[in-house]
Amino acid sequence: MSLNTFFPQDAPLANITDLHAFVVDKNGSPVRDAARIATGDQLIISLCVRRRLLYWQIDDAALEQGLPEISFRVHLDLDPDVRHHDPARFPDGGLLADERKTLDDAVDAARRTAEDLHRQLDAAPATAAAHSDLESKLTMAQQALDGARQRRDRLLANYQLAARMEALYGGTIDAASRIAEEVTLDFRLKLSREGDAISINVEHLYLKGLAGSVNQIPGSKFDATSAAPAAAPVGSSVGSSWKAGSINVQAGIFDDPFIFPRFFRGNVIGVVTSVPLDLLRRPDGTPAAQGTILLWATTHGSDGKQADHVGRSLRTQLPRFGYLNPLHPSEHVDAILRRHSNPTLLENSLATFLSPLEAHRFYDATPDVMIYDLTRPAGFPNGRWLEDDVAKTLADAGETLLFELSLAESRQFPRATTNDKPFRTGFPFLGDPWSKQESADHALIGTSLDAGFKVPDAPDAGATALPDFSPDVWKSIWWGLFIGLVVAAALAFLALQGTLPRIAVVLVALVGLWLLKPILAKPLTAMEKGFMQQPFEKLQRGLLGSGIVTALGLLAVYAAGIRHGGKLRASRSPHASLLAEEGETLADRQYDGSTYQEVHDAVFRDPYSGTVPWGSPNTTLPVYHIPLGTLAKGLLLRSLRSPFREASLRTIASHADLRWGENRQGVQRLLHPHGICLAGTWRITRDTEFTGYFAKGRECPIIARYSSEERLRNKPRTLSLVGKLFPTQKPGEKVHTANFITQSALGGVRSESIFDVHLRNAPDVVPLASGIAFVRLMLSLLAFRTVDSHKTERQLYEIAEAGTGPTPDGTATNCPRYMQLSIVSPQVVSDGSTSDFREDILAQMYKRGDSALIQPLVFKIEVSKTGRMKGIFNRTLVETSWDEIGVIEFTEAVASYNGDFVIHFHHPKWRDPPK
Repeated sequence: MSLNTFFPQDAPLANITDLHAFVVDKNGSPVRDAARIATGDQLIISLCVRRRLLYWQIDDAALEQGLPEISFRVHLDLDPDVRHHDPARFPDGGLLADERKTLDDAVDAARRTAEDLHRQLDAAPATAAAHSDLESKLTMAQQALDGARQRRDRLLANYQLAARMEALYGGTIDAASRIAEEVTLDFRLKLSREGDAISINVEHLYLKGLAGSVNQIPGSKFDATSAAPAAAPVGSSVGSSWKAGSINVQAGIFDDPFIFPRFFRGNVIGVVTSVPLDLLRRPDGTPAAQGTILLWATTHGSDGKQADHVGRSLRTQLPRFGYLNPLHPSEHVDAILRRHSNPTLLENSLATFLSPLEAHRFYDATPDVMIYDLTRPAGFPNGRWLEDDVAKTLADAGETLLFELSLAESRQFPRATTNDKPFRTGFPFLGDPWSKQESADHALIGTSLDAGFKVPDAPDAGATALPDFSPDVWKSIWWGLFIGLVVAAALAFLALQGTLPRIAVVLVALVGLWLLKPILAKPLTAMEKGFMQQPFEKLQRGLLGSGIVTALGLLAVYAAGIRHGGKLRASRSPHASLLAEEGETLADRQYDGSTYQEVHDAVFRDPYSGTVPWGSPNTTLPVYHIPLGTLAKGLLLRSLRSPFREASLRTIASHADLRWGENRQGVQRLLHPHGICLAGTWRITRDTEFTGYFAKGRECPIIARYSSEERLRNKPRTLSLVGKLFPTQKPGEKVHTANFITQSALGGVRSESIFDVHLRNAPDVVPLASGIAFVRLMLSLLAFRTVDSHKTERQLYEIAEAGTGPTPDGTATNCPRYMQLSIVSPQVVSDGSTSDFREDILAQMYKRGDSALIQPLVFKIEVSKTGRMKGIFNRTLVETSWDEIGVIEFTEAVASYNGDFVIHFHHPKWRDPPK
């Protein structure tokens, strides 16, 4: 059984339906009475799989393809620890009558003693000493009486439990953990076609622990669309292909032998084996036929994993024992006890709310194996004969579910107690399969087969119906989902702004309506292909439709909140209102330069941590979340306002160093909102061929910002250092700054610290570092698609032109193609609290709560004129020849509001050629 509606078992090829075991004599006649036990010669083991195999399923290609991939195995433990119940004895071996009398006498004697002391206590003189002595004796007598009763109750309870275990399981297994098979029969089957006829045969047979000649009998050919062959005549013996003294094996398609209305007029795949009893020997060499054996069967997939298990009938097929199917019998008791004493939430819920299907019984703690005492005739639960009335036997012992269903699922009164096909009286004993024509001919009550066998009534269609709603109920569900989908989509459509989101809502609604269409499908009949799957598919579609309705409803509420609650949120979070000034403003166009002192004072004013660069461990730096929806807004349609596109255009067009905004609160940074601003000196110390501030001896103040989207270490993040050079030695002199941009990797890389990365103006591209990073990268490329021709490389000509100016043709004098920055200052070991990269930087320069500089943060400057980007998806800079030409020495660092919202870095627009 599957409780998961998304994965119902429609056609479980590996599911075992029945395991039968009984003994026949050398002529193949079943030994059914105790007087003939000595004539037993062969152990017959019948294993049936693929429950209720209907005629159209026999011709299914999936059966032909999947059958050879499954290993069907029968296991035999020839020397088990099994104790059988003797009605005349207690489990400890004592005679019932004698021990019962002894126990009753002990209880009576203890009771008489207690009663006598009660009388003495009532008649005793009223002295404290006398009463105390009698009360003490009475207490001891009462304890003796309780102990005698408990001993009797315990022995009687054990006796009754042993009787129940015998009736349910055929005996009591001691030391279940020691169950181990001495014999294994491993079958691999193959389906063959010859015209319209189909046959199933054993393709491979592996025997473990069993030596003897094997006689494989071919399976009968069967045409599922025609009339089935006539049943074997009553009184027939072993077939001509059967060989005495050999291990005989025959596979094929047979009638389902389970005597139960629900499985009438259905077939199974069966493998029947006869094993000479004299081949079954215990480890000490004694014949196993002189005692009890255990049998069970399993199926295994192509990966070797156990898929199903069966021992005694109606055991692992029950819902409450489904968890035993992948386990070896030696593990069953431990698993049952664990589920009884320490259930999970799901297990406890099922046992509580699906009782009695999932509830546990005190007699459950036994492994699922078939117990077969070969010194007695086979009869369930001792082995299993084909005609055993399993439902009635189990009901008498306490398991009534099958018996109740057998009464309820058929109109035959009182109930069917014979199989729907006669069993053969000789090997392989199972009945002939049902064909399409035969199923139709015997669908009505009171029909008989050609041999005069009266066919039991078919199951009542209403009583055995699948878990399914009526067509009217399904129609009501569809209407409810339809109305909910239309209303939710309409609300979301009205609440959202923008053409693209509204089109998306309409498409989602149409897809949802298409998904709901199968709910209105006409129910399939029990003989049509896919009839078991249909209710589950309808339920799946209903759940998916409910999910879509819920999602659209939440979207409508969220979108309405954005539209009508924006002012309230803006008052709580002033940064949201700053999106209005992402584009170029009049102040940007009026820029005529800045002084180093002006920019420095603005950035280093009012650090987040107070009066010191790095505050106490309790000081937290702010976290800014830029929703992907803000970045994506309007990007695909040029007719809509896009803050991200406006910001991209502005960074190219505006040379402003500070953007205060209309309210002097700056502008919201859409990328890399978290940063540390650094101040120090740009210094070129080696000879170069380049001009401007790439030339040897050039030195000037620099203000930079080290930033990232992801703050935390060991997560994919893009670390970036952008800088602006002030080509002057006078802090108060107004100049036009030269800006550069370097990054570690577009898309992000995992880095433990800032010392692990190289920052380049042409960073590597790693788009699949993380899902959200990929989306952010794609949105960035969309924003830059009409802004600049090269989206992943920023040229360096502003530095090469600083202090010299452009040549008459507008190009730089001489500049490198690539620049790489790496930290070379000694790494200060942090105190373990610097998971945020901003604190990682501050920890290299300061101690907490102290303004004194520990050491400067120094980057080496490397440049190259050669190189190219390699790769189609992941792109990497290769074929470079790096030359170290100088350093950037930062002596101040700060995390401040102005450093996150006011300072602005110009992106040099692509020039071809740049020099």
